[in-house]
Amino acid sequence: MEKNIAIIFAGGTGQRFGAEIPKQFIKIYGKEIIIQTLEKFQNHPEIDEIYIGCIDEWIPFLEHLLDKYNITKVPKNGIVGGGNTGQDTIYKILSKARENNSDNSIVLINDGV
Repeated sequence: MEKNIAIIFAGGTGQRFGAEIPKQFIKIYGKEIIIQTLEKFQNHPEIDEIYIGCIDEWIPFLEHLLDKYNITKVPKNGIVGGGNTGQDTIYKILSKARENNSDNSIVLINDGV
């Protein structure tokens, strides 16, 4: 079945940003930046699924946020650990989305921050 899939790249460490935590998890206006991004796709009627690339050690926290903010379009295996580079991470996310979907699905790639 053809789906519209959002790929969210949120695997950066934010070193250049200078914060103690990755910038995608910093709160702005009381909500994490990654959640503000995900809510746009969650609420869009034409997006069927969301896959996210995330730093391995931050995956449990991201899973907590998905539950807390009721982000339901991320499938159970939809959070993918990061690769050695941003390009590697995007490839890993695309590969996971391909495992679960048909080849004629449409994919949008968006930076998580």
